[in-house]
Amino acid sequence: MSRLLNIKFDLTGVEEVLAALDSGNERALAAAEAGMQEVTADLLRVSTALAPQLTGDLMATGTREVERHGTVVEGTVSFSTPYALRRHEENYKPGPITSRKPMVDGMKPGRKYLEQPVKKYSRKYVEHIAEKVKEALR
Repeated sequence: MSRLLNIKFDLTGVEEVLAALDSGNERALAAAEAGMQEVTADLLRVSTALAPQLTGDLMATGTREVERHGTVVEGTVSFSTPYALRRHEENYKPGPITSRKPMVDGMKPGRKYLEQPVKKYSRKYVEHIAEKVKEALR
């Protein structure tokens, strides 16, 4: 099944983390990977809660993946129904089930269900991963 909608983010902008990763420190890389596992799990949880709902099929296709290639740790959260991208991008009126879903930390369910939490939490996620790496290097 192809992923029609996915968001990726990596570790940029945190100098201490990048320095540790560039040095090839295995403890730092393992910690970064563990932190990425945690933040992608959180992003998947929040984006699933915000996803539009009619049958629940869209919400059920949410997945996350963390990969490590050398000194690069990459996390992906994606939804793979044929209409995932359309529901994310189109301006539409949410149906009655989606309209009754609770807001999550001030974010409304419906369109931009993946983009909203990425924008809101990206700094927090990077800081979380950086803290995991710092702990591993202590």
